[in-house]
Amino acid sequence: MPARITHNTAQVGRQLRSLRSAVRSNAAPRTLEEYAALVVRRARSRNFGFTDRTGRLRRSIRKTRTRVSGDTVEVAVEADTPYAAAVEYGYRGRFSYLRRAVRETDRELERIADAELERVVRAEGFAP
Repeated sequence: MPARITHNTAQVGRQLRSLRSAVRSNAAPRTLEEYAALVVRRARSRNFGFTDRTGRLRRSIRKTRTRVSGDTVEVAVEADTPYAAAVEYGYRGRFSYLRRAVRETDRELERIADAELERVVRAEGFAP
């Protein structure tokens, strides 16, 4: 007797649309929020060659609110002091505290994204 596997293509289509929606609305924003939070922690904790005498610059480093518009998810990390840009971009970029923190954290983005996708896949019932 031959083995036969049947499936309901409409149900599979609904599940895949649900998964796509969950990735857009949950996984992408959460991935970028976690990534931005790591960048903030790194930028605040590292000594990238400048002296922050008052601690004001480090305390001003924060992530912005996550914005989702269609397929675009946006979150930024910024420092809000009058001299933040001068420290980041001036002096031939040698004190680049935000860009260096981003470069260090980029190595972890794939791990963060994989973990978040796995969480969404499980939540949508695609994994045991």
